[in-house]
Amino acid sequence: MNYSTNNLTRFQRAKTVLRAWSFLFLIVSAIGCSKSNDPDPQSCVPGAISIVIESAHAPSQCDSQDGSITISATGGTGPYTYAVNTGSTVISQTNPVFNDLFPGPLKIIVKDKFQCSSEIVSELRLASKSGVSYSAQIFPILTDYCNIPACHNGSLGPDKNWTSLAVIQTKLNNMQRVLALSKMPPPTNPQLSAIQRNAILCWIADGAPNN
Repeated sequence: MNYSTNNLTRFQRAKTVLRAWSFLFLIVSAIGCSKSNDPDPQSCVPGAISIVIESAHAPSQCDSQDGSITISATGGTGPYTYAVNTGSTVISQTNPVFNDLFPGPLKIIVKDKFQCSSEIVSELRLASKSGVSYSAQIFPILTDYCNIPACHNGSLGPDKNWTSLAVIQTKLNNMQRVLALSKMPPPTNPQLSAIQRNAILCWIADGAPNN
């Protein structure tokens, strides 16, 4: 099922409820209802679906994929389909509980029986930052393992040039995913140690600062 917002026809702020937890869970924006091709023109009412984050648990560490959220929805016409878009993957299911989440931004989408949808964009963060330094720790790792010929030194085009922090900051979701799968660097290249891998993941969880 496609959860792209390319076909949104009208927008209205969706209601969002947050509970108090020991970590920061920020609502960045809320986007309203989309109309499906269902023949009933009244099947999708803008703003009819409200999304509530019932509970949320931050990952245990900045490099851990063990965060979770529980969602509920009201309005529209059930049953609902729930989805979480992490930027690199979309998890779609009928169960409102999502596990195995990294720290970072999340787009939460709920669709009803008629494919009407509401979504909220949030961010799951740890209570404190790791303090990993880009200049002292991350850039030297990338220089030795990634910013090499025929890889990310810029020879394959500006969008693959990881000598530029601005370019790296557009690739964070994918970097987080391939690091979690131990696919960065490619298996034919020298591999990162666990300490180096975790340092990059923690720097990404910190928001990839220029520090």
